[in-house]
Amino acid sequence: TTVYAKAKTYEYKEMNLIYKNYQMQQADGTPVWIQIIKDMSSERYFIKALFWILLVLNLIAFLFVVPFGYYMSKKALEPTKAIIQKAQQISVKQFDERLPVDGPEDELKALSSTINELLDRIQQAYTIQNRFALDASHELGTPLSVIKGYLDILNKWGKHDAAILDEAL
Repeated sequence: TTVYAKAKTYEYKEMNLIYKNYQMQQADGTPVWIQIIKDMSSERYFIKALFWILLVLNLIAFLFVVPFGYYMSKKALEPTKAIIQKAQQISVKQFDERLPVDGPEDELKALSSTINELLDRIQQAYTIQNRFALDASHELGTPLSVIKGYLDILNKWGKHDAAILDEAL
């Protein structure tokens, strides 16, 4: 049978030692102890050097990744800015303007199409409202002109004559 123990460390002078003890039995039952010792100084220097190399590489990568990420995010948001600017230009006097619907099939293209359809419906409702206002003003113009004419005549000749005033009312 073999009994395994946890490896232990020990510092001696300039050396960093790691050791492990094994107890084994020979075929005749005699116990045998085996001790393995290794100087880990070179591995410790390697780990320190690796730490500094990775730290410097990470800093260099960070210096390149941050500006690149900023550039890419700006580039990715350009279509959104174009939609915002175009939407801000649309007014009641420029209802025929529409948002750009170009580029890849993505959410922004779907959003632009949906907003353009909404603008079409708003423009149609605005046209119907204007037509109604023009028709109503035209239709009300004739009766109001007749009433105004009656009031003018009444004001000139019928203010003091009760019969004319009664007939006008």
